[in-house]
Amino acid sequence: MTAKSVSITHEQAKAALQKYHNKCAAARALGIHHDTMAKLLGGAYTPAPASATANARRTLQSFREQFDKDTIVPRRITDFLKKMADDGDLWIPEAELRERTHISAATLNTYRDMFAGHIVQVDRKNIWAVNKGVANQIRRMKLL
Repeated sequence: MTAKSVSITHEQAKAALQKYHNKCAAARALGIHHDTMAKLLGGAYTPAPASATANARRTLQSFREQFDKDTIVPRRITDFLKKMADDGDLWIPEAELRERTHISAATLNTYRDMFAGHIVQVDRKNIWAVNKGVANQIRRMKLL
């Protein structure tokens, strides 16, 4: 596997850590590996005090965000497409999308219909566009 460039700052990593109170959960939310998260924090990782974690509200929404695939998978895809747009990338092969979002092929099959407008099939391979407009422009092209 090749190394990928990460455009997440130390401050963003710290903010995610404060929000999720867990290095792995924060890394997952940022779409990066937990080792990368540790490097971004520069050894500055200190767990949240027990009182802060204990006082956190445990709502159904927080449960969904942590455990419900119907919430997690679409959010990962949506967040990744937004990050692509911010980085200036307009399309990505599905295999790379799966790898970078840590979503298995079987799981993605279940949620692909939710993002049908973003998907263009080229040579029997799915290409994901950052938005439906880009996908429509790709569809209108005369492809090889």
